[in-house]
Amino acid sequence: AKARDRSGAQLLRDFMRQFVQSQQDAAAHDAWFREQVQIGIDSAAAGELLSAEEVEAEAEAWRAETLRKISAP
Repeated sequence: AKARDRSGAQLLRDFMRQFVQSQQDAAAHDAWFREQVQIGIDSAAAGELLSAEEVEAEAEAWRAETLRKISAP
């Protein structure tokens, strides 16, 4: 506390604020993640699927584009 020119109470309040914020951030991320998973489940249930070959072709195109970008002067 002395090194930061803060009282113990101030440090404790700062810690509590940071803890609450991290919990809120984690809850927001969890909600987002669950929503994304549900979108995927709904898409699969509706038959909106890509074959492994389609996924690999898209990934290959992405890799080629990325290599082109990092190799460009």
